[in-house]
This record gives sequence, C-alpha cells and structure tokens, in this order.
Amino acid sequence: MKKNIYNSIMAAVVFAMAFTFVSCDEYLDKLPDDRAEVNTEEKVNYIITSAYPDCSNAFIAEMSSDNVDDVQYYAAVKANYSSAQKEMFCFQQVIDEDWDTPYWLWNYYYKAIATANTALQAIDEVGREKLKPQRAEALLCRAYSMMKLAEVFCMAYDPTKADEYLGLAYPKTVIEDITSVPERGTLAELYANINADIEEAVGGNVPMLNEAHMSVPKYHFNLKAAYAFAARFNLYYQKWDKAAEYATKALGANPSAYLRDLSTYKENASGADDIFNMYIRSSNNCNFMILNAYSLMGRAGSSYNRFNHNAWIEGNETYGAKCIFGASTFGLFYWCDMLYIYNGLSSAFSFFPKMLEKFEYTDKIASTGTPHIVDCAFTGDETILVRAEAYTHLKKYQEAYKDLNTWAIPHTKNKAGVFESRPILNAETIAESFEDVDYSNPIPENTKQRTLRKKLHPQGFTVEVGEQENLIHTILHFRRLETLFQGLRFYDLKRYGIEFTHFIDKSEHIDPITFTAGDLRGAIQLPQAVINSGVQANPRLEEAK
Repeated sequence: MKKNIYNSIMAAVVFAMAFTFVSCDEYLDKLPDDRAEVNTEEKVNYIITSAYPDCSNAFIAEMSSDNVDDVQYYAAVKANYSSAQKEMFCFQQVIDEDWDTPYWLWNYYYKAIATANTALQAIDEVGREKLKPQRAEALLCRAYSMMKLAEVFCMAYDPTKADEYLGLAYPKTVIEDITSVPERGTLAELYANINADIEEAVGGNVPMLNEAHMSVPKYHFNLKAAYAFAARFNLYYQKWDKAAEYATKALGANPSAYLRDLSTYKENASGADDIFNMYIRSSNNCNFMILNAYSLMGRAGSSYNRFNHNAWIEGNETYGAKCIFGASTFGLFYWCDMLYIYNGLSSAFSFFPKMLEKFEYTDKIASTGTPHIVDCAFTGDETILVRAEAYTHLKKYQEAYKDLNTWAIPHTKNKAGVFESRPILNAETIAESFEDVDYSNPIPENTKQRTLRKKLHPQGFTVEVGEQENLIHTILHFRRLETLFQGLRFYDLKRYGIEFTHFIDKSEHIDPITFTAGDLRGAIQLPQAVINSGVQANPRLEEAK
C-alpha cells in the first residue's frame, strides 16, 4: 500500500492544525488529508526537511531553571510578562495553548515525529538499501524530537528509577486509525528507543549517515551534529564512555578549530542584530546544526522582562560569579562585553543576543505575523564540555582539564591588571578557587548566599568529594554560561538534583518556590487537553502521598 505525506503546503497545514486538535491520537500519528505520494528519492529528501521541529523547548526550560528570577521581587518596578511565562516560572499548570507552552511543544514535536515516520515508511517502499543516509537522518529527527519532549515532560534519567518513572509514547509508524490512546511506557523504554535510533544511524565505525543528499548540511543532522547529539544523549543516559566517544568523533583531532572565537564579535558588530547574525552563521565551524523555530524566546531577552536573568543571578552565579578566573569575573568572559541591559535599573536583566526574535509579518498593516528564533542546537563549544564531563565521571581527569583549558581560551580574556596570563585549570588551581566559595543557599537570604557552587544530589550516579566534585562544579558553571538562554540548564539541574528557589513579588502572595532534588515538578505537567484525552498525567507530590 502506498504511503502518503504532507504536500508542498505542509508547513501551513501543520501551523493551522496546531489549534484544531481533537484527540491525543491525532497529536501523535494522524496526518492531514492534504497529501502527496512519496515515491522518489527527491520526494523523500523533501519530506525529511520537514521532520525537524518548528518549535523549541528553550522558553519553558529556561523559565523553570535557576537562570531566572522575578525582577519585581527585588525592586519597585512593574515589568512585562505573559501569563504562560508566570505559570512556567511558578511550576503551575500552563493554561495557555499558544507559543512555547506544553500544548504547543507536544503538538509540534509529535508532528515532526509523524513526519519522520512517514519518511521512514516511504524509504522502505522506495528502497531502504538505496536510501540508507536518508533513513539515518529520519531516525535522528525522530530521536531528537523525542529527546526534547523528554527534557520537558519527563524526569531526568536515573537507572535506579527509570523502570518506575513515566516515559512517553514513541510512535514508530504512521497509523491512519488509532482506536486506543498509546501508553506512555517507562522512562527506561523511552531512552532505549532513542538510543536504538541513534545507534542505527551513527553507531559503529561506519555510520549509516552521510551528507551527500543534504543541500545545506548545517540545517540537517550532518555527521558532526549527529555525533554531538549522540554525545549529549549518552551523557544524559549516563553512558560516559559512549558520550566521550561520540564527542571525540564530533570534535576531531583539533577541537579548538570547532570553538567559537568570541574575541572578534564586539569589534565587528555595531549592535545586537550584528552579534546575533555573527553567532548563527552557518559558516562558523563551531555551529554544528542550526534550527529555526516558532518561539517567543527572543522576547524573554527584551520585552518579557519580569521573569529573567537579573542582576542578582548575573553578578553572583553566572557572568560575575567568583570562579577560577577571579573574585569577580564580570568582564573577563567575552560575553560580558556584549550584554544588553534592560530597564536601566540595578534590578534589570541582561541578555546576550544569541536568540533574538525574527518576526515574520503576515500583515504589516495589522502588525500580525509569527515570531521566530534561530537556535544553534549543537555546537563544538557545548560538545567539548560534554566530553569534559564524561571524562570526569570516568576519572580521566587530565583529559578533562585539557578540554576545559581548550574551551577557556576563546571564551575568556587575558586581562591586564587582573592576571598576567590566563589561569591554567588543574586540580590545584580549581581547588584553590573554591577555598572561600561557600555552597549557595538553596533559599538565599541575600546576594552573598548566591554562588556558582551548589550542592549536588546526583540522580542515579555518584560524585566523589574533592577533585571530582570540583571539576563537576566547574564544568556545570561553564555549561551554564555556554547554554544560557537556550534551556539546557534545566536538565543539568534535574540530573544533578540541584536545589534552587524562585522568589515571587510579595504582592502576588505566593510563597517562594523551592525546587528540590528529584522534584516531581521537574517533569512539566502535560497539556490539559492531552490529559483529558486519556494520557496519564505526571504525578505530583501531593498525589504521591
């Protein structure tokens, strides 16, 4: 039987259908009626380009993390926000069904998965042996969207609890008529499915994937992007050997060639737009894969300024935190020269313009259209930190130090009057840098109780006190800086059971919200419409009791 796919207006159909769902079955598998037959390699290539998600989980993950706080709690200022943004920040059920909400993400990621499955079925008919590279790309697309869903809607992977934690339905075929709601299964099953897709695509010495059919590889799962994805997934999966192996395949023999040279950005840019355009260039060796998404994340760096990366966090936990590079590192990281400060207040928030909004007008007179962001989804800069973390868990400390020193060169300055040469990261210098850095208070009473060093409660693995813990704190700090505004910090918090608090403007009469180790709210609640259709909701503490 011939299989069908979205036709040339698929993108518009998908966008329209975002607001017309009826049941969970349609969320997961059912295709629109407007279709075209896929029976050639060219058509397979075309449909695979639509298997990349048109959404991003960065907004909800960032609002759920310790990268943001309520500006109004600290200063008598009224700032802008959306109702969904506040619900995300407060770990409440998100009612809205628009941009970046759980409903939106569920829709768009599962639509991408349905498209990948359509491509896979078509490949079977056209000829699996003939289209091995396309099959590999489709498998990676399916695995990627499932991983992004898991980052939001599931707990962090913990091998001791993975058979208890809820997973997500993992559709592998396009089903025309589903009569029952798919079971969520377990987190262990979900990760096993993701792993199977990745391993089939790029496992072994000769990966099935190649780039010959890709017109612009940086917008696809090219080999480096695929290896970077495999590395990050295996880090989350606690397969340290595999994470290091795949990261090495992505970075090659000269990792420094795939790191971003931030030192040149400010001098060649006249404003935020220039910095943004330089950051997302496909010609940058550091950018392994670039994705476009419908999202309001760009506004979280400008007009949505209430729940954001404010001065208290920036000055004590991120760019200005005391670390290996000094008592106050603000100005020593190249990012600091390019921060944009909003509100003109001491309580204002700062934003590095890596994910600015690009608004696509549908009607300029009515000022209507769609907001976009461009996300450098996989980079050499993050991948080398993945490898450093994997090496640390493997107790290959010298290899980890080497990666951290390689990362530091294009990200930090040799600043006259501060130090004559950039500190070398090793066991002694890192230990010394933590000598008078206390653990951050999960419920800080003042700025002095905020530091980059937060107590670890690893989920399903151990971290030894001393050199290993010091390395992990350093890596997590560098990862936090590298991925700020992209949402990855939230999953790091879940993996390491790091506790933190969201403070709310006292006029809201909401108590401070402390996120604890193994917090069930780390699995964001499913959309109410999905729950109403019969899919099991994520449990909450009061229910567990």
